[in-house]
Amino acid sequence: MSEESIHPAVRKRHWAKLLAFSLLIAVCLMLANQAGLWLAGHMLAGNPLPPSGLVVVGPAEHDFGEHHQEEHLTHVFTLVNKTLAPLKIVEVSTSCGCLVAKKNEEPIAPGASVDLPIRFSTGAAQETASGTVQVGYRKVSDLAASDRPEYVILRVRAAVTPDYRMSPAEVDFGEINGLALEQATRIISVLPAKMPNVEINEVHCSGDFLMARILQKTTDDPAVRIQVSFDGSRLTHSQSINGSVIFSTNSKRVPKAMVYVQGRYDAPVQIEPKAIVIESSERGEAERELRVATSQSSRIRSVQRASDKGVRIEGDNQLVAREHVLRAFVAPCQEKALDCEVKVEVELFTDKKESIIRTLKVPFYRFSQKGERK
Repeated sequence: MSEESIHPAVRKRHWAKLLAFSLLIAVCLMLANQAGLWLAGHMLAGNPLPPSGLVVVGPAEHDFGEHHQEEHLTHVFTLVNKTLAPLKIVEVSTSCGCLVAKKNEEPIAPGASVDLPIRFSTGAAQETASGTVQVGYRKVSDLAASDRPEYVILRVRAAVTPDYRMSPAEVDFGEINGLALEQATRIISVLPAKMPNVEINEVHCSGDFLMARILQKTTDDPAVRIQVSFDGSRLTHSQSINGSVIFSTNSKRVPKAMVYVQGRYDAPVQIEPKAIVIESSERGEAERELRVATSQSSRIRSVQRASDKGVRIEGDNQLVAREHVLRAFVAPCQEKALDCEVKVEVELFTDKKESIIRTLKVPFYRFSQKGERK
């Protein structure tokens, strides 16, 4: 059909619709341009964008104020859905065992809010107790998605007045040169705070390379002091030092306290392997090799074994070197298993022409043919 054959009234309506559609597009573009200009001006003025997603009502961090140790506190955060789709909380995690948050399982409609109650314990904190709650959420339509959910981060804190203060809160021995010394000491001071008189009843350490003792208290010093000693005589390798000092006090809130201990020990003498273990399936006399490596020129001064005669050691005839090879021969065990220790005494020669003695201890185990170690 040609344009000339279209009735004039129909053609007029067609052009009117086309003009109205064009005007609508022009108005939309103008409004979008104005919105873009407003948004740009809003951001340039330093104003934040309106929040979207699951948003916390009020501050995202709650300060409980000042409290004592081992107090149990509660607070309720309120979250609101600022999207146009239903949301669901899929994950609630906390930064520590002192903080517990209850997860809401119901979908959250657009514009609706949900409460998130939390319980917080000040524990044995010395100055400040704090924790973080991480709330993960998705659109209900995206619950099966494999990508990471969106998150809301909430925080709580409390200033703590302790019964007593420990200084330092962590003992760091730093780098310990085993050639220069085998032992190092540090002092932990326990100072009264809420309690006017603090007492330490007993103290012990984790790890056989740490020792601790309570020092005599003086009349003019309110602090109780603990001497912590590191002993590297039993360490056969360079290694990180990780342990703790645990002590009991007369505090009812925090009767026990723990101070972490760390450092790095550089052993001047190392032996491989650290222990010899021979299974019951191995028959006859077993032969093993012990390799001794030193940071300085050295010699094997002596090899001592326990009264058990089932172990025989052949050495390198006290040659001066930085590496030594010893051969161990372990007799078969018919009925009684072998459980003994071999001590290797090494003499090191320093650059100052001094002689330093270090003793390495290597345990030997051999199961009896019955597979029992006694």
